[in-house]
Amino acid sequence: MYKMAIIDGSKFAIDSLTENLQEWNLFEVSGEAEDGIIGLELLRRERPHIAFVEVHLTGLSGLELLKVSIAEKLPTLILMMSSCAEFSYVQKAIMYNAIGYLLKPFSKSELFEYLEKAVSILSKNSSNTWHSGICQTGNEMVDKMLDHIYQNYQKDLSVQELADLCHINYNYAGQLFRNETGETINSFLVRIRMNKASELLKNTNLSIADVAFEAGYPDYFYFAKIFKKHWGTTPSIYRSSNAIKPAEDGG
Repeated sequence: MYKMAIIDGSKFAIDSLTENLQEWNLFEVSGEAEDGIIGLELLRRERPHIAFVEVHLTGLSGLELLKVSIAEKLPTLILMMSSCAEFSYVQKAIMYNAIGYLLKPFSKSELFEYLEKAVSILSKNSSNTWHSGICQTGNEMVDKMLDHIYQNYQKDLSVQELADLCHINYNYAGQLFRNETGETINSFLVRIRMNKASELLKNTNLSIADVAFEAGYPDYFYFAKIFKKHWGTTPSIYRSSNAIKPAEDGG
């Protein structure tokens, strides 16, 4: 059974969360605190596997507590909580290696989704080395997503797959990617695929159906629709307009 701590300035919130967690038999609440300084001492003393930490705490804020725990290499997985949806809080929490950010009031399904994620991380990593696998800054996570896209753009990629790759939730993956690159994951993926299609149409004799497949579109008609929207013309006209003409013999 995994040990869990709850650090929240509201006793009501602690009791409510504890009640919800009773349905999850893999975890037991081993400690609770209503103050950030006391909460940090709790993590140092008990070294729970996971801690739910409110962002707005007295004594030491949740983000400061998270930052200190990472600096001290405490083994606890930390899940931040707040009633505030401000993106800067989410970004800082993930940059400091929180495994997620729960907005209050949260649903049981969302809560259990993060618990499943914690179990997955804990089962793959010992309590002394888990952080080495997930200690990534926002830039590093986006780099990881970009590399995965470049290596797998021909496959049926999804935002959820990229989020899982970085151990973050679906919404944050999209927000982080757009914040770092200036475009959405889907628009970036389309651009990479369209550039590949353009290259193949210009430089190979592959059929348009094969070009579509190589660019990540097994459905030819869907490919033709996306291609025309992106380039403003059909694949066949694009090919004929951009065909490399043999050099004329000047002699």
